[in-house]
Amino acid sequence: MKLPSVILAALFLSGGGTIASACQGSSILFQDSFDRLQPTWGEANESFRVVESQLELSPAPDSYYWQANTANLYDDIDMCVTMTTIAEGDPVEAKAGLIFWYTDVNNFYVFELAPNGMASVWRRQRGKWLPQVNWRAADGANAGDGGI
Repeated sequence: MKLPSVILAALFLSGGGTIASACQGSSILFQDSFDRLQPTWGEANESFRVVESQLELSPAPDSYYWQANTANLYDDIDMCVTMTTIAEGDPVEAKAGLIFWYTDVNNFYVFELAPNGMASVWRRQRGKWLPQVNWRAADGANAGDGGI
């Protein structure tokens, strides 16, 4: 079983607002413009850094990387994020996603998208990956090079 390639915690949490029209609700709870790496994201490294006002994750080949943001705890939210994979990436294996219900590095859920337009939900429990929703077509996902 191949593990997820890139997993990312929420970049934009909202009850709504004009910034991300996909989000429904009335107030922005968290937003990051990535003019610099905020301390709540942790320390930058070769796999995780801010480049030209974008958060860039670059895991080693055949590996995965995730980073949670510790700015706050949220109960009932809509999450909105714009993600892009690199052009010419493997359309099946080059994934990106959003972490939710995060407890620690061994216990959380993740919604993943692949450049081929497929999506799934996984649970990491006690350090093991458990599929929750099998891969299926994701309506509205941008497929292809640079997609998601």
